[in-house]
Amino acid sequence: MLITAANFAAAAPQLRLTRASAPGLVPDALIVGRATCRGTTWLLTETGKLVEVADADWTVTVRSIRGLRSSDNIWGLACLSDGTLWTLSSPGTVARLDRSGEIVERIRVPLPRVALFAAGDRLLFQQLPILPNVAALATSPPRQPATSRAWPGLVGRDAKRREDQIARNLVNCGLPRGLSVPCWFVDDPSFTISDGASVSTVASPTGTPPADRAAPIRDVALTSADRYWLLATSAGGPVPPAGTRLFRGHERSGEQLSLKLAPLARLMLSATESRCLLLTVTGSIMEVVVQP
Repeated sequence: MLITAANFAAAAPQLRLTRASAPGLVPDALIVGRATCRGTTWLLTETGKLVEVADADWTVTVRSIRGLRSSDNIWGLACLSDGTLWTLSSPGTVARLDRSGEIVERIRVPLPRVALFAAGDRLLFQQLPILPNVAALATSPPRQPATSRAWPGLVGRDAKRREDQIARNLVNCGLPRGLSVPCWFVDDPSFTISDGASVSTVASPTGTPPADRAAPIRDVALTSADRYWLLATSAGGPVPPAGTRLFRGHERSGEQLSLKLAPLARLMLSATESRCLLLTVTGSIMEVVVQP
């Protein structure tokens, strides 16, 4: 067969939206934590709901958090390799949730924490004070908060004014692969991948229109040693920011595939080499796959 530009382009891998659920499957509330483990994605909402999304069949179960105190302000979510769920019930307290949404354990931490994620069997967190030229993240076993160690990757940035120190150093982390976790400063167009020992930095793929400079990366998911999915925002996009374009990138070769999203996406629920599951701004779930 004669190879032409047209049939070569048609044969190249592309991203395709293959299916989507009805709107409203997931509650419309601010998501303050997201974690994945054992084929399940867990979402924590500002309204005190724990949302369980099964990757296989998209079954969504919503439960109210029980055992909250009047002083609690839940934030962040981590699912460790043993399947346990942890959140910050306050900056000074790490709390364990069971699958029914009940707080079953509380552990005081020596320094206030402002973000919480997971790295294998350890909690990955950002704590105060935030110092320039010092690792921005640290890890510890959940029940041994005093035995923390620095997490290589992001390094605290200086700010012109002391009151801007936290805002300039806000961190987000995406979906890990094993011990490797992608993390980034919310206003940075690049992200780091760290496993606690080695670190690499990945520049975000470029898209049209240009990304929102205040929050160019919405989410990142690792799927292999050098492949990832990235959810990007657009300049002049909605407030709060939402993902307008989905990329699948290859860290080493620079190869990338992209798809403009409709509806827009809040975050990624799960990802493999060939499939990405997203939560949209309408509360629906949609699937994007790589097609040859």
